[in-house]
Amino acid sequence: MDLNARSYLVLDEVPAPCMSSYASAKLAPRQRPKMHLYNGKICVMIRRDKWQPIGAHMSLQPLLDATAPIPLHAFAAMAGFVLGVVQLAAPKGTLSHRVFGWIWVVLLAVTAISSFWIHGHGFRLWRDFSPIHLLSIFVPMMLVIGVMWARRHRVRAHAITMVSIFVGALVVAGMFTLVPGRVMHTVVFGH
Repeated sequence: MDLNARSYLVLDEVPAPCMSSYASAKLAPRQRPKMHLYNGKICVMIRRDKWQPIGAHMSLQPLLDATAPIPLHAFAAMAGFVLGVVQLAAPKGTLSHRVFGWIWVVLLAVTAISSFWIHGHGFRLWRDFSPIHLLSIFVPMMLVIGVMWARRHRVRAHAITMVSIFVGALVVAGMFTLVPGRVMHTVVFGH
């Protein structure tokens, strides 16, 4: 049983290391844990005695093999997403909020600007640019406005602007990267 196979894999039985713990405890199926670590992979129970490894198909290799601006764009966006979550959860107005805020602004600017060198084969709005490139124009302008609101101590306007950028540019646009045929779809789903 090879959990590193790239094909869809469902284990037909509880992995052998788990079997002895289940048998010795004589647990009913409802009492069995729904997750288990097997061979360095986390497996989840998808049906009674049917296990599947989490992230079995996930690999960063397609992203690393992509043409030049795509890895920079994707890693800046992923770092921006993680830092954005931290910024939303952390206390506001502190020195660390300001420092991480500037780092977040730079990451989003890199994400937006690098997208101008990424051209898909889908719908074109003008020349090599698709409708998503309108977001690449909009984000840097909104970043400037968001920083301006912070410098003027307009906290509510700053918060609304930055949260809107986070949701629109990272969450919503990020979900569109999971469409089949895109690099991130291959990274996450493996096909």
